[in-house]
Amino acid sequence: PKIKVFATDNCTPQGELVISQTPPPGTVNGNDFQVVVVTVKDKFGNTSTCSVPLIAKDVTPPTIQCPPDIIVGTDPGQCSAVVTFQPTADDNCFAAALTVICEPPSGTVFPKGTTTVTCKATDKAGNTSICSFRITVEDREAPVADCRPTVNPSGNKIPPAGENPKSGQNPAGFYELFGL
Repeated sequence: PKIKVFATDNCTPQGELVISQTPPPGTVNGNDFQVVVVTVKDKFGNTSTCSVPLIAKDVTPPTIQCPPDIIVGTDPGQCSAVVTFQPTADDNCFAAALTVICEPPSGTVFPKGTTTVTCKATDKAGNTSICSFRITVEDREAPVADCRPTVNPSGNKIPPAGENPKSGQNPAGFYELFGL
């Protein structure tokens, strides 16, 4: 932040005084205690300094961006899928100290259907941002069928016995379907 300084000099008009601060304006950030030193210089090179204790408070929430909605097929032989993803987050002060938590987390087994994932980024000062996206798991795996010859439960011969194949296999023409 820029410190507002009131300075006067016995020989130099107010508009000709040079005022500077260390650290420079815009370089103090985060939740830190720092001392800002203000220097006032007149046109003859005379200087005066004063110190200002400063506690910078981070009130800016981090940014977070979720991935776009994800659509996947079920894992082979399953009615679900393991899905991984990675949101991106950044912070104006302490990007390395960001915490990003998603619920449900990446790598979870997601059931068939649509699940909303919510991700939250929290910075060192406790500021938060939230984003969400959807994961849709679709059943794209064809069923497996096994046809086995069987007898007609009613006892009727369909097709008529004279029209059955010469092999004589399954003369009643009935098959039982098993889904696997």
